[in-house]
Amino acid sequence: RCQWCIGDHVPVESWDEDQEILTILDASKESDERLPNELARPEAMLKLVRDMVAYRKVATFQERGTEQTAEFRIQNVQFSGLIGEPLVARSALVPAMHYLADNGVRVGLFTNAVLMTDDVQRALLRAGYVNVSVDAATGSTYSALKFRGYKQGVSKFDRVIANIESLVRLRRQSGAALAVNTSFIVYPENHQEIYDAAAMLKEAGVDCMRIKQDISGDRLLDESQRRTAAALIARVREDLTSDGFQLFEIHRMDQVELSRRQFTTCNVTNMMGAVGSNGHLYPCNYHPRPGGV
Repeated sequence: RCQWCIGDHVPVESWDEDQEILTILDASKESDERLPNELARPEAMLKLVRDMVAYRKVATFQERGTEQTAEFRIQNVQFSGLIGEPLVARSALVPAMHYLADNGVRVGLFTNAVLMTDDVQRALLRAGYVNVSVDAATGSTYSALKFRGYKQGVSKFDRVIANIESLVRLRRQSGAALAVNTSFIVYPENHQEIYDAAAMLKEAGVDCMRIKQDISGDRLLDESQRRTAAALIARVREDLTSDGFQLFEIHRMDQVELSRRQFTTCNVTNMMGAVGSNGHLYPCNYHPRPGGV
């Protein structure tokens, strides 16, 4: 329900024989068409991760002018959603995370942490990283941006912060190497909470906060709001950042144009693949949807 959900802004394109675009449609999360949720079944998810672990490919490549041969495997598996929350399927997710960790695969999770139960936290202690979408410093702002203003959103915000604190405490007790990261998408409604959110998250013990803008371009800050946000970010850097708490500006407030796509081809398919909730393979994590490539 996040207002900036990227699932509302990923285009579905159709092309004619001359490679001319015929239509461009948004793949909205409100659509009646959804991929079947096959991977919510534990047996289906376990088959997938077993096949990932078993995958090996011997290939040749050029390095410094000489031909080399090596065996390649899947080294990193990240669980996330295009229009959904991975922990909705935690009965399938938790055993999969343990299986991957047992077999030396680095695991990552992108989540809102509302459903981060004890068994999820134990599995995360074996993971490489988790990123929690926080996006606010108060329950009212959180509810307005992520739960359509429903009053339950306020209590969910409190739960998220409590779950982060619990996970950090377990990490400290266990000595796990888990990186606990958080993200904050800057919106007109929350830009004034950047500093308070950073202070709260540092107090909770997270490793970093990642600042982003709305990449759809629909709800960017106006000039006055950008100045306010930039000043608060500067205060965070001055007052709060340290070896134990980092701030990363994925998108800078004064460089709006850099958050817009300015390319016609994408090389991400050479670095990663995406598996949809139906268990099918897609070129990237924007495509697992009805009509996706």
